[in-house]
Amino acid sequence: RNLPRRHESLTRQIEFRESEEERKRFAARRPLWEAQYRYQEETYSIVIPKTPQDLIDEGKALNHCVGNYVKIVASGTTDILFIRPTKNLEAHLATMEIRNGRIMQARTENNGRLPEDVKAFVKRFREAVLEGLKYKGR
Repeated sequence: RNLPRRHESLTRQIEFRESEEERKRFAARRPLWEAQYRYQEETYSIVIPKTPQDLIDEGKALNHCVGNYVKIVASGTTDILFIRPTKNLEAHLATMEIRNGRIMQARTENNGRLPEDVKAFVKRFREAVLEGLKYKGR
């Protein structure tokens, strides 16, 4: 008699457990991101997401799909970093995906292309951080 209600309740419990596991895996990976990807210049900085909710908020703020990346980020398949103005680290500017030490994409609002100055920042980040990681054998 209560099958639909019971099914809905169990589904919510499973989703909660899965999301709790993702939060734990995400939190476990964060120190690695901090060690690998920390980078700041006078104008722009790399900001490491703290929680899965940060990815969702970034996707909403910039109107792109990064909010859907929580599972693959938590699993270690890909890393997501935020590009923010150094003077306002809360301001959403751009999002970057890194997989296997390579930048797969970097997008601004509505999946737009990076402005030239941000593109130059990403190039310097790649050279200083990602190529440095390859050199160190990470």
